[in-house]
Formats: sequence, C-alpha cells, structure tokens
Amino acid sequence: MTKANRIIGLFIATSSCVLSLQANAERYMVKMRSNATFKQEVAALKDAIRTGRFQAGSRILGDRVRYVDSLAHSNLLIVDSDDAATVAGLQFNPEVEYVEQERWIKIPNLGLAAKSQFVSVNAAEEMPWGLGAVHAQNAWTKATQGARGAGARVAVIDSGIDRAHIDLADRFERGEDFLSKPKLEEPSLPEQLDGSRLFASFIDDIFVQDPSDTTPYPYFDRMGHGTHVAGTIAASQNGRGVVGVAPEAKILAGRVCGFLGCSTVGIVRAIDWAITQRVDVINMSLGGPFPSRAQLEATERAEAAGITVVAASGNDGSSSIGYPAGFPTVVSVGAVTPALQRASFSQHGTGLTITAPGTEVNSSVPTGTGRTGRVWTSTDGSDSEVAATSFLGSNATSGIVGADLVHAKLGTKEDFMAIKSGALSGKFALIQRGVIPFVEKIENAIAAGAAGVVIYNNDAGLASGALTEDGSDIGIPVLMIEQRVGEALAAKLVVGDAASVRVQVSPTDFASFQGTSMASPHVAGVVALMKAANRALTPEQIRTILKMTADKAAYMNEFEYGSGLSNAERAIEFIESTRQNNWNAPNDESGTPNLASSH
Repeated sequence: MTKANRIIGLFIATSSCVLSLQANAERYMVKMRSNATFKQEVAALKDAIRTGRFQAGSRILGDRVRYVDSLAHSNLLIVDSDDAATVAGLQFNPEVEYVEQERWIKIPNLGLAAKSQFVSVNAAEEMPWGLGAVHAQNAWTKATQGARGAGARVAVIDSGIDRAHIDLADRFERGEDFLSKPKLEEPSLPEQLDGSRLFASFIDDIFVQDPSDTTPYPYFDRMGHGTHVAGTIAASQNGRGVVGVAPEAKILAGRVCGFLGCSTVGIVRAIDWAITQRVDVINMSLGGPFPSRAQLEATERAEAAGITVVAASGNDGSSSIGYPAGFPTVVSVGAVTPALQRASFSQHGTGLTITAPGTEVNSSVPTGTGRTGRVWTSTDGSDSEVAATSFLGSNATSGIVGADLVHAKLGTKEDFMAIKSGALSGKFALIQRGVIPFVEKIENAIAAGAAGVVIYNNDAGLASGALTEDGSDIGIPVLMIEQRVGEALAAKLVVGDAASVRVQVSPTDFASFQGTSMASPHVAGVVALMKAANRALTPEQIRTILKMTADKAAYMNEFEYGSGLSNAERAIEFIESTRQNNWNAPNDESGTPNLASSH
C-alpha cells in the first residue's frame, strides 16, 4: 500500500465527521490586524499540518476552522468552517480586523451577439471591428517603443484559458487555478493521523479531482469566457484567426470562475498572485452588485504596486456600476455597439470611466468549441443557401445533413404539445426567436424528439453565442437563419406545403459574443499599449490619459459613456508628445501635464 493509499484509508476509516464538515463548510477570509500575528498563525498552522500535531495549531482560529491558504500581502488567512458561531466569534477577537465569507458572483453570460455577417476565421486573419473603433492599428504605428504591446504583461482573471489556442500559444506566459486549494505539505507520520478537522485541509487535495475531468491543466478554460477575453487583448498577429488590441503583449491567466460562478476569495487570491508576478495590467471581465472589502483592498494593493486594474461595468442595463469596476482605482468599462451607441445591457452611471466595443466581438474560444453553420433551404425541390450561424454548445454535424422541417412556432412546451406525437422524429424544428430563452426552446425540441433546430430571428441580421454555461454540447445541431427566410418557410409550413433544410455545423476556434465582458479587454489592451510605450506610467496617469484622449461625440453624456470611447491612437500620441517635449504624463486626474525636470 502506498503512503497516499494509507492516508486515504485511515481518513475514511476514522473521520466521518470530517466528511460532514467538508460537505457543509463555507470559506472565509480572516484578516489579522498585525503582520506579526499573521506570520505566527501561518507558521503554527503549517507546522501542525506538516507534523500531524493538529491540536498544536492556531490559538486564534480554534479547532472548528480549517486552514486553506494565506495571502502575505494582506495578512489574510483563507479558512473553511462549518461552524457559523465560531466564525462569528472571530469578528470580536481583538487580533482580527474582519472576517468576510466567500460569495459566488454569477459567471458572465456569453450573450447572444447580433451580427449581419459571419466569416470563419480559422484560416484567414481577421481584424475585429473593435480594433478600428479604438484605433489600435493606428496606435501601433505611432509608438516609438513597445509597438503592438511588446513588453507589456496582462493578467486575465477569469474562467481560465486555452493556452494552446493558435492565437494565444505564443502570447501565453503562465497560469494558475484559484478555485482549488493550494497544495500543502504532506504529514511526515501519516500512520499517526487522527482524522481531526484540521487535517481536512490536506486531504481535500486528494478528493478534489473529479475522475471524469479530462481537462489538460487546472486553469484550462471550460467555459470559453477567459479565452475570448484573452484573445481580444492580445491575440497574435500571425496570419490566422483574429488579432488582439495589443498582439505582442503577454497573457497570464488566473482561473477564478467555474460552474458555481466566480469566487470572491479566488478573485482576491488571483489579484495578489498578479501582484507577485509584477504584471502591468489586470483585466476582470466579471462583477457583482455588492462591494467586498477584501477585493477593494486587493485593488488598492495592485494600484500601489503600479498595476492598472480594468473591469467590466456589468450587464443588467442599470444605472449603477458593479464591483470590482465600482472601486475608485479601477478603470470601469461600459459597452458600445458598432454604431458607437451604448449597448442596452451596459451598466452605467456615476463612476463609469470609459466605453469600448462590446457587441459583435469576434475572438478566440477554446480550440474546436466554436461553431460555424451553413444552411440550404428547399420548398420546391431546389436548394438555396441562406445566411446562417450556429452556437457554442451546438452539436457538430458529420458533413451536410438533410431533414424536413416542422413548424414549432415559438418553441414553448404548449407549441410542441400541439404537434402530433412522433412527428418530429428525424426532423428539424423551425422555431421563431422570442418570448422564451433559446435554451428552453431547444430543451423542448429535444424532449419532443427533434433531430435538430433551426431558429429564425425576430429582427434583422443574425445572432451567435453560447447555449450552455459549461461548454458542453447539447447533442443536436442548432442554427439560426434570418427573419425573412424563416418567415417564408413558416408560411409554407402553415398552409401544409413541405419545406426542408440541409445543414452543416463545423467546429471552429472562434466565436462572436457580447457584453461589457467583451468591452473591458479592449481597454485592457489599450492600457497594455500605453505601458509598452512608457513603462514609467503610473495607474493614476494611465486613467488620466485614457479619459483625456477618449473620443466623445456630442451625444456621449458622462452618465452613460463616462469620458467617451477609448482611443488608443490619441493615447499613444499623447505619450509620445510628452516624451518628445520632456514632459511627464499627468500626475493627477485633472488632465494637466507637469513639466519634467531636464536633469
């Protein structure tokens, strides 16, 4: 029997109470008032775990609290406990500054992105429209150093990354997973372990891995969100796929978002990690409605370390900014459409810094998870190819697949109940967009036995996005066609005429999404260009220059657009002019440059 097997066997035999604790435990951040106390606690806890002398652990936490991790920059202990009373009592300990429970922020939805034309970009390189909107290409030609972001490093705190993606492999530097527990030292005498609660911190690492999890590394992006964000920032200009705003910047990836959402504890851990890595920019395309003291302090530590933090304002359309975007030192980013109008979902209001492209944003997704679609329709025996899209989560087809159409109206349960039982077997449901979410329409179609779904839009153009939150396939092909085409097919079916389709859904490495999640990385890319052009710029100076140089049309009021639309070209021109005229960048947010010493 191996040492690990002995440990597992002893744990199962002697500590059913620990399993109960694990099942019901909550995670907390406990901040010590003094660095000396913090160091003493960490040393005692680690020594207790290493030696198996669990009763010699923390004098402050007690034996109902398990040590998980420590953050040296902030005097924070990360702990687990199933004893709410014990944790509540810590708030009154004079050596504890505060206790904050872990919260799970909803993972930003990869929203449906309207787009009039879709082109597969696996082979031919595409400059997404957002690059032109923020004048990135012009900025590349204006920089006398660090053109295209060379030398800048950006931490993407998100759902992870596909580090092997064709557009990110040469941009990726390193990654970490902040959802799992850190590895702790193995006890030196496993035979003497008594199954105490403190030992659960160590044993969790044995049980934490799901046997069915085949992801290649812990920070692999299973959702697509982090990889999409990373591509907008720094997708390589390599003749394939898409190009990022700063295509020579480096990407570091911290995974804090999983199927439960984004962990507030994970976010704090990831920010501290980014500080130790000495990155130039942190992008957080995530957020929630409530501030976190630990996150606020983490962003302040990043500011003090010279790191500019950029975050999405939020997607509920309200006139308030989410957090961490709402913290004072964070660049908060709202979204605009290709018409440079505020996107309806973009949160806005007091504290919004700037806006950037946030709809129809084409970028990288984990290799092979994107989908392109082709549709040929027939009502008279002759095929006609029509504009079409598919969705992440749609099942890819093996070649071109043909099927008759059955009109399912809006795809509600009632609409499918009105269709004769078995009538959808081997056929595709034709469904109009609207009233209920896509996923409900598709679930209803699958329950009715449909072999596939063709959705026709309820507005001009097409849409794309994700059907599942975990990146999994739903098992049938799903495509979208334009409103006029779908209405014509529906009219034929309503009067009893036959209509059929042939479809093809092919894997791709790219997808088009919308959200302030897509706007934030445009600005993070602009900041990377600025830092590459002048390494000495402070975060405060970066914010000032972003605001001073933004494009602001007459209709762009501050409440909805902040300082306007981010303009990389003007930002780099300003940086270059201050260099040529022996000026420092502004040292406050008034917009007034200061003359530098000539010495």
